[in-house]
Order: sequence, then C-alpha cells, then structure tokens
Amino acid sequence: MCFYTVYKKIKILYIKMTIGKEHLSNEEIRETVKKIREFKGTVKEREQNAIKNYKKFSDMYTHLMLVACEEKFENDKLEYFLKMRESIMKGKMSAHDASVEVGKKILNPLLEEHEKNKNKN
Repeated sequence: MCFYTVYKKIKILYIKMTIGKEHLSNEEIRETVKKIREFKGTVKEREQNAIKNYKKFSDMYTHLMLVACEEKFENDKLEYFLKMRESIMKGKMSAHDASVEVGKKILNPLLEEHEKNKNKN
C-alpha cells in the first residue's frame, strides 16, 4: 500500500475517532476491537462478523473495523490514538496539536520508509 493511501486512511480514522457527540468511549472501542480480533476466520469472514455483530462500531469506525480485521494489527498504535483522543476530549490538547503528534509518531516513520524504498529503485 502506498504511503499516501496509508496517510489518508490514518487521517480519516483519526478524525472519525475524535469528532462527534455520539461516539463510543475509548473502553468501548478497545472491547469491540478485542472481540473482532478474537473471531477466528479469514479476514473476509472477520469483516462480515464485525459488520453483523458490531454494526454501530462498523458504521461509525469503518476504517478501524477494517484494520482490526486484518491479519496484522498493531494494538500499540490503537492505544496511541486513543490516548490522543482522550487528551482532546479532556481539553488537554487541541485536535491540531494531537494531529501533529500523531503525524510525528506514526506517519513520519512511514514516510521515511517510503523514501528509503523510493531511493532504492
């Protein structure tokens, strides 16, 4: 997957997780992701199960649901997003500042890897 596609998906996920009144709590998000991950089956079967059994979650956090269904899932990144989200919700950090921090921690390494691979060719 190209860097810009990853960047766009992460940005959309981050925005969806931080904006809105009717969103799930961080604990509800953690629990739902855990249940999605526990389902045994292919990625497609996991997606179908998540859509069927966690409709509100899959409607509100479609990209997160899809990421949770993948074979590789980095829980530490989810925890980082949730930490930033909580800081915003508690008024400790602006959405802009959190976005900058997320970029530094998650997107910069992806960009560096993309540039390294680009220079190899």
